[in-house]
Amino acid sequence: MSKEHGFARGRRADAAVCTAEPATPGQANACDVLIVEDDFANMYLCEAVLREAGFQVTAVADCAEARQALAQNRFRVMLLDLGLPDGDGFDLLTELRPSQAVLIMTVRGEPEQRALGLRSGAVDYIVKPFHPDELVWRVGRAVALPEPDAALANADQQRWGEFVLDKQRRRFLAADGDSVPLTAGETEILARLLRHRSVVATEVLADAIASGVGNVRSVSVLISRLRSKFRSQPCFRGIRIKAMPGFGYYIE
Repeated sequence: MSKEHGFARGRRADAAVCTAEPATPGQANACDVLIVEDDFANMYLCEAVLREAGFQVTAVADCAEARQALAQNRFRVMLLDLGLPDGDGFDLLTELRPSQAVLIMTVRGEPEQRALGLRSGAVDYIVKPFHPDELVWRVGRAVALPEPDAALANADQQRWGEFVLDKQRRRFLAADGDSVPLTAGETEILARLLRHRSVVATEVLADAIASGVGNVRSVSVLISRLRSKFRSQPCFRGIRIKAMPGFGYYIE
């Protein structure tokens, strides 16, 4: 075994431990970022940059190590390479949604790959090589996203940060008691945007309205109405529904 390979193995074992406070019985550790990257030079660079920026970081090199880390810790963001030695990163992405925000980090910069990543549930997509400042900004943005509440995904009430969507009453409620009345179609569109931490394909939104017979034009109209309603009340004005042309919409 070469010295370089031995160093990599030792570093990997050390990096696979979250630096958060020890977990209490029955409770997972909390850690900001999980890096899944088999290029050790890039792994160490990303780890060092993010630690310097103040994030708690765990770094692993393949799908198996990622699954083990996820069983032991709770992460806000996973920085995910796609080309891993024991599987494709998309496999992990499919397993994990919506447990944490996933930021894809890859050399695959083709528009088709970007679209596939975002449609698969990633909140962002960064192409190698990239500047350290860009990495810190993108990870910080992902960490700041509201954590999804999977238990409420199909319940009458769906929480998103300090807001709650009451699907039965068709109202979107703020913490101070203000609310926005919604139509049936607006409720279905908003529920799907809140449930996912990434771009939701226009076709998926169209299928969600009118029992699957909706169309792209209907989605555009409903999105426009939601934006108008949010702008009409001060506590909702910070909510943005943004379009990704050719793909779909996301909320932040």
